[in-house]
Amino acid sequence: IALRLIQRFVTSNPTPEYVKVVATAFRTGKYETFGSGEYGDLAATMSAVLLEPDALSEVLDADPFHGFIREPLLKTIAFMRSMEVELVPKKKALELAYPFKRRIGQMAHSF
Repeated sequence: IALRLIQRFVTSNPTPEYVKVVATAFRTGKYETFGSGEYGDLAATMSAVLLEPDALSEVLDADPFHGFIREPLLKTIAFMRSMEVELVPKKKALELAYPFKRRIGQMAHSF
């Protein structure tokens, strides 16, 4: 749970220490002054995710391995939006999506 929360809210490539701190906050239900002390306390867990120095460090912003990794389909859609791509009126959006699987190796909602 700790790894997934960090990946969703802060960075795709967290340090093992960061994951350990968040996992400990989840297990103990406490992070600094946050949490009730009960197992799985989300206030403590999310406080650890968002307030841990690894999440707030400005030094990490310059690190090329820090940040989010985008899925190929999301990258393509973001690029198409930035270029203001317009669909051909007679083609449906789904028809345009099928060649993506062959070209970029990913289809929407595929795991």
